[in-house]
Amino acid sequence: MSMNKKLAILFSILQMITGIGFISLYIWSSEQNVFSAVLWSDFKLWLAVMLLILGVIGVYAAASYIGTPIRKDMKRILDNLPPGVEANNKEEDKDEWQQLMQYTKVLIYKIKEESNTKERILADAVHEMRTPLSVIRGQVESILEGSIDCKPEQLLPLIDETSRLSRLIHDLRELSLAESGKLRMNYEWVEFSELIDLVWERFEAEAAEREIQCEIKTASGQVLCDKQRMEQVLINLIGNAVSYTPDFGSIEIEARIHQYVITVVVRNSGQGISLEHLPYVFQRFYRADASRQRSKGGMGLGLAIAKHYVEAHEGSISVDSNPGKGAVFQFTVPLFPQS
Repeated sequence: MSMNKKLAILFSILQMITGIGFISLYIWSSEQNVFSAVLWSDFKLWLAVMLLILGVIGVYAAASYIGTPIRKDMKRILDNLPPGVEANNKEEDKDEWQQLMQYTKVLIYKIKEESNTKERILADAVHEMRTPLSVIRGQVESILEGSIDCKPEQLLPLIDETSRLSRLIHDLRELSLAESGKLRMNYEWVEFSELIDLVWERFEAEAAEREIQCEIKTASGQVLCDKQRMEQVLINLIGNAVSYTPDFGSIEIEARIHQYVITVVVRNSGQGISLEHLPYVFQRFYRADASRQRSKGGMGLGLAIAKHYVEAHEGSISVDSNPGKGAVFQFTVPLFPQS
């Protein structure tokens, strides 16, 4: 029961007790039988009864009016709760104060969780930066000590490592904006089949060199999306498929449109992803095969970024895999986002 109803009922009961008490005192002082017609013909008694009824109604209305600001405050709290919290905690049998206490506990948990997430991001970023910085420092120290000559080919590793640092900083910034809901989307109509072909051209030479067969099946249709970020999603998924497909393997890219939603599926042959790794593939800095991913220059951010970009388009992304049968990445986005 809500708090305003409790207040209304409480004050109404007090009003009734007070009113009945005064009426009883009047009847007792009149020295008449309670069922006497003479007694009930008295105008004063009827006036007291009417005042009692009006008082109960007035007190109930006043208590309801007093509870209105509380209801408005609770509505504002509900509107600003994180997604999923209201559905788990909104119960009709709890008053506003009990709900408020529950929501406060949930918000405290969310704040702690965000704090822990920031600490993990910082720790992961420091860990990822340590390797390129060590390479750069070691190379520079060797040049200063004269153990290696300062030639252009000796500086190439430094350029590679600084590029890794730049990509890491950019990706971390994008992740931070996406998680805080501050990504600025530049929507435009994009022919999705052309976008997939454009992305595949990036990896076509590597696939041909390793004799990887690729089959592309796309439906023609335009999607209102941020072209640059949707292109990055495809680059991350297709690039991941090429990296983990063995020589002489196969990749299949499919895009289909149904009920104003486009579904993109990227399949590849190979070892696939172990079941224990599947729940974590979209987490930042997570690598199912750490040594192989690092050797290819990956930092474990590609799939995390893809997930947040897809969700920013009001879509969803998933992965399915069986060891020895490759992996299947699938994402769906509406042709025209509601936002």
